[in-house]
Amino acid sequence: MPTVLGSASHPQFERFRDLTSRMRDLVLIEGIVARPFSDPALPYFAALSDESREEMLRHFEIFLLIVSRASYEGLDISKSTRRLSLDFLREADLQPAPDLLEHLEDDDHLAAYNHRQQIVFLTPNHFRLMSYSIEDLYCRPWPMLFQRSEQIEKVLVSRALEFGRGLHTKTLVHSDVPPHLLTEINGPERRTGTAQSKVYSPVFRNGRPAGFVAVNRARLSPS
Repeated sequence: MPTVLGSASHPQFERFRDLTSRMRDLVLIEGIVARPFSDPALPYFAALSDESREEMLRHFEIFLLIVSRASYEGLDISKSTRRLSLDFLREADLQPAPDLLEHLEDDDHLAAYNHRQQIVFLTPNHFRLMSYSIEDLYCRPWPMLFQRSEQIEKVLVSRALEFGRGLHTKTLVHSDVPPHLLTEINGPERRTGTAQSKVYSPVFRNGRPAGFVAVNRARLSPS
């Protein structure tokens, strides 16, 4: 059950604030704005189970590590999707499908999800597109964040649920999903962009399905 009582001073909440603030400071060096949270009480983080919060924090620590390493090496973290994604999967003990790299380019936007549809990793270039906070992106159901064509939403959600249940063992190319508008439902800036969903691809741990990655081409619409 989620820990609510006394959550403001709970060690998990302090770790969340620390890790997300460090990520904010790190990516700001490259001109990327990442908002740790909107409400200091962290209501969406609080709504997760203890297990889900711990998993989120463990994966975010890996995220911070690999972005710090890439930044130290002088890489453009907005255009290092292949390197950052493979580093994360390796550090998280997750194995991608063998054909993932065939579909992955360095300026793609990649997000990884566990079997509960919770984000465990996203490439830093997402922060250039979205005004949502890190807490929003990591702790809220992704279909609740964005509005798009009902038909496209139905296809993507249905396939995501299939991947979450481990029903696919190979990369699925979304050849039937056209580029489409994507609008933040309640992001502070209500940003709109164009997205092209390229693939969903499974990830494994010790040979067992452990979630999937979604790879997109995306750009922000002029304000």
